[in-house]
Amino acid sequence: MSVDTLDIFVSGHGQRDNLGDSGLRRGLLRTLRRAGRLHVLVDDSHRSYESGLQLEPDDVVYRSRKRWGAELRSLTTTGRTAYGANAGELVASPGTVARLETEDRRFIRDGLRRGGLFLHLGYGLRNPASPWARVLGQRLSMGSLVTWRDDASCTAAGVGTVVPDWAFGEGQSSEQLRARAASPRDIVALSLRCDRPAPSDRWIENVRAFAHAQGAEVVAVPQVARDREAAFDVARRLEGRVLDWPGVSHAEYEELVRGLYTRSIAVLGDRLHALVFGATEGAVPVVFGTAPDAKIGRTLTAAGLTGFAVDDPEAGDAPERLQRLVDRRHELPDHLDVARSAIADLGERVVRAAERRAG
Repeated sequence: MSVDTLDIFVSGHGQRDNLGDSGLRRGLLRTLRRAGRLHVLVDDSHRSYESGLQLEPDDVVYRSRKRWGAELRSLTTTGRTAYGANAGELVASPGTVARLETEDRRFIRDGLRRGGLFLHLGYGLRNPASPWARVLGQRLSMGSLVTWRDDASCTAAGVGTVVPDWAFGEGQSSEQLRARAASPRDIVALSLRCDRPAPSDRWIENVRAFAHAQGAEVVAVPQVARDREAAFDVARRLEGRVLDWPGVSHAEYEELVRGLYTRSIAVLGDRLHALVFGATEGAVPVVFGTAPDAKIGRTLTAAGLTGFAVDDPEAGDAPERLQRLVDRRHELPDHLDVARSAIADLGERVVRAAERRAG
């Protein structure tokens, strides 16, 4: 790297037992890496989680927030630094706004004044209806680039643009999916949150009827390790099995999960990134939980996957509605093309912003 290389400071932190957290941040890091040298904070992660980030030899890795912050402050004076916010889910709250005004202010204001960049790319608001969303947007308006993973978050904040979730950039290419369109699929995958009500008997019977009509095996996939007990319970009730996560790394488990999704007719559930991972492997993603969750629908819609949900999984016609959604499988490659084009375009915008600073 040249002496004019942009030093990009970004936190790769996520929930250490959540496969989706490492998967989506991998896309963020890959894009930022195109624009400069990464300084990645992984202070309270562990090596299993880090394996899913796919850190590269040229990345500067920090396990101490204090050291990471000190290096950021030191290099800010060069005018060749960027502060890259993390990605994922953000809560619009007084605490989030206060963090921007204190912890991050030292770079956001000092760094921008010296010609640096502030990149806030890929968050979605858990609570876009909160009045704090607009306050947060006002604080972010100083950013060099601001994007959100769904329209409701962007509209609520009043700043930035919408780009699909980073995880849509992972998985098989659209060409591979089209080439495998006729390949047999013999699994119905389930991924359910452990912090929601357990499925009712009616929910179970609807899944059973759908899987039977497909001639498919039911496999529960705990995207988050905390979901394992719930996964074993639903698998037992459906006489299926669990793709367990017994002590392997994020990278190893993701490979197993993606391998299963390439054989899956659909991924049903209420874990957002289970549905996204499934879609990128050609499995139809269906919001099919036990409680309302607007976040998932908003995030899928931003990638063109509108209406991939069964609003009432206990309804008598739920198996037929699932079948109608499975019949839309042919749409997936085209929607992924558009989503990935938007992600690639964001990468170009980041590179151009870095080049302008270098110039």
